[in-house]
Amino acid sequence: MNHSSMKRYRADLRSIKHFRGDLNAIMYDIATNGPVQSGMRIYEDFFQYSSGVYRHQWGSYAGGHAIKIIGWGVDSYSGLDYWIVANSWGTDWGMNGYFWIAKGRDECEIEACCLSGQPLY
Repeated sequence: MNHSSMKRYRADLRSIKHFRGDLNAIMYDIATNGPVQSGMRIYEDFFQYSSGVYRHQWGSYAGGHAIKIIGWGVDSYSGLDYWIVANSWGTDWGMNGYFWIAKGRDECEIEACCLSGQPLY
């Protein structure tokens, strides 16, 4: 392999955008640049999730989890706003590896931990 033709990238803190819970900025960034990264607090009831809009209801704190927010919507059944989130637990979990979580109420601190990284120009 000819390593001289490899393009190299580096991370720089100036390229990271922290949304600090600004829903409009999160949605704009997803629509403009694609998915954003976030972390969330996991509780015992999350392990039982299978479909619908997740809202923490019961159980103890089980740890932190990194996820990717790819979009948003409104549940036609409950009327709740939600984020569409890709999980890393495989397609057998949730809705084929995805889940919906309540949007606009910082459920499990998902909005407070939201970040985006863009290239420096």
